[in-house]
Amino acid sequence: MYEKQHSRFHILYRRQLLFVSAAVLFVLGSLFWLLPTYFQRTPKVIEHTIVLRREHELPTGRIQMNGDFMGPILRAQVGDTLKLTIDNQLPEGESTSIHMHGLRQIGSNVMDGVPGVTQCGIPSGDSFTYAVKLTESGTFWWHSHSNTQLADGLSGALVVTDRRNEYYILGRDYIDEIVVFFQDHYQNSGEDMFQWYLSRSSTGFEPVPDYGTINGGNHTRYALKRRHRYRVRVIHAGAFGDINFSIDGHALTVIEADATEVKPVHVQSAKIAPGQRYSFMINAATAGPSSIEMHADLVANTYNYHNVNLDSKVSAHIDLIGQTIIDSTIEGPLLANASETLGERMLVPAIQSNKTEVPRNFDQRLIIASKTMRLDRVNLAPFGFINRTSYVPAIGAPNILVGLGIDITDAAEQTPKVPTVSGKSNTPKWGGDQLVIELERDKVVELVINNPDEMAHPFHLHGHDLFVVDSHSAKAGIGKWKPDYESNYKFENLIPRDTIVVPRYGYSVVRFKTDNPGFWALHCHILWHMRAGMMIQLAVAVENIDKTSISQTMRDQCQYEREHEKPRTLPSVQNPANHI
Repeated sequence: MYEKQHSRFHILYRRQLLFVSAAVLFVLGSLFWLLPTYFQRTPKVIEHTIVLRREHELPTGRIQMNGDFMGPILRAQVGDTLKLTIDNQLPEGESTSIHMHGLRQIGSNVMDGVPGVTQCGIPSGDSFTYAVKLTESGTFWWHSHSNTQLADGLSGALVVTDRRNEYYILGRDYIDEIVVFFQDHYQNSGEDMFQWYLSRSSTGFEPVPDYGTINGGNHTRYALKRRHRYRVRVIHAGAFGDINFSIDGHALTVIEADATEVKPVHVQSAKIAPGQRYSFMINAATAGPSSIEMHADLVANTYNYHNVNLDSKVSAHIDLIGQTIIDSTIEGPLLANASETLGERMLVPAIQSNKTEVPRNFDQRLIIASKTMRLDRVNLAPFGFINRTSYVPAIGAPNILVGLGIDITDAAEQTPKVPTVSGKSNTPKWGGDQLVIELERDKVVELVINNPDEMAHPFHLHGHDLFVVDSHSAKAGIGKWKPDYESNYKFENLIPRDTIVVPRYGYSVVRFKTDNPGFWALHCHILWHMRAGMMIQLAVAVENIDKTSISQTMRDQCQYEREHEKPRTLPSVQNPANHI
C-alpha cells in the first residue's frame, strides 16, 4: 500500500516538476526574445573628435586620423545624436569635409558634407562639428568628399543599431560581429594619381590600385569561436573597382545590403562595388583547420591596363578557436549548397514596411546619361559628364546658401568665375558648371540612367533610397533605355539601396520618393569619375529647408574660401608621375 501511494506521489511530483520546468522555460524563452528590447538604452549624445594630419614620410602622403591610418569605427543606436568634430591639421591650403555615406540626413541636409553643395570645405587649421540625429539602423561609413582624399585613406566605418525594430539581433541571432573595412591604395598620393589620369599617358584609363587592405593593414586577424554564429559587416571604401568577398570553407548568409535587412540568402562569394555595404552571417566551422583566410580580392579583369605593381589578393586571417557549442541543433549552410555568387535579384526585404514599398506610379521622369569624354580643348583629358555637364562648383558659395539666399543669391555674379571643361559660361545662379534639377516635395520620380561607357558606374544618391525597377546591359552596341522597355519593369520584392550599379553599355531605371528636402548629390562612386566631374544635384523642396540650420561657423568658412582660395584653373593635363 505504501509503495502504491509512494509511486502515485512520485508520478504526481514528476508531472508538477515537468509543468514547472515548462513554465520556467517559457518565461526564459520570452525573456530571451524580449531582452533586445530591454537593452535598447535611452538615446544619448555620442561625441567623437578626429584630428587629421598627412604623413609626409610616406610616398603615398596618406592621411592619419588620430594618429592611425584607419579611421575609428563609430557605433551608435537609433535615437542617438552623433556629434563628429573634424580638426583639420592638414597642410596649409588643404580643406576637407566628411560625408556619412548611407545616412539619409532627414532634417539635416546641411550636415551632408559635400563641398560646393551643402558646405564649404573645412579650412586647414580650423574645425567643424557634424551633428546628426540617427533615425535609421544599418551598416554605414564616413569619408571625405573633398578632392581625392578618399584615395589617401580618409574614411571609417559607422554602425547604427536598433534593437527594438531590427530583424536580426545581436545576442539572439548571432553572438558577436566583426567589421571588414576594405580600402585600395596607390603608391602615389590621390592628387598625383588624378593628375596622371588626366594626362595623355593614361590614354583615358583610370588609375589601377597597387594593393588593398582590410581594416587598414595587410595582416588583420580575427578570432572566432567554432560553431558560433557571427555577423560580418563588409564595407567597400575603395576608390576604384569591385571586390570579390569570400571566406574559406564557409557559406555566406546575406542579411543586409546598404542598410536594408534582407531574407537569408546563402552564397559562396559576393561581388561588391565601391560605396556598397553588406552583412553576412557565418557559422564558424566545428572541424577543419584552425586558421583560414578571408578574401576581399580586387576584380582585376575589369581594369583597362596591367599595373605591374598590382597585388590583387587581399586577405585577413581568421583563427578558429575552442570547441564550445551554443546549440548543437544549429548547423550552418553547406558551402556546396550555396549559390556560387550573389545576384541583385536574389535579395528580398526581410521586413515589409513603408521603407520597402515600391512606387508603382510616378509623377516625373528624369533621363540622364553618364559619360567619360575626352575633349580636344582639354588635351584629350578624360573628364566625367552627366548630360554634357562636368561638375565644377562655385567658390565659397555652396548651393544650400545660394538656394536659401544666405550671403550669396547669385553665385555666377557674386563669386569669381571658374573655368569649365566644356568652355561654356558659368551656370546662372549656381555658378561654376553644375546641373541642378529642382524637384517638388512628396513626389515619385523615375530616374533613367543611361551608361554608354565601357565600364559600369556605381551611382550613389545622397538623402534617398533607390528601387531598381529595371537594369540592362547590351550584348552588342549601346543599350540605351527606351519607353517600350517599361514592360520589363519589376516591382515585387525589391530592396531600397543608396548605391546601385549601372551596367556597362546599358541603363538602370530607379524610382524614389522626394520626401527629404535638401540639396542632394548624385554621382558615380568611382573616385576618379566623381573627381573628374561625374556628378549632378537634386534640389528637393528647397523652400522647406530650415534656414536656422545654417551655422555662423559654416558662413565664416565660406567667407574664408571666397577671400583666400586661389583662382581656379582646370587640372593639369601633363604627366606628373610615371605610374605604369
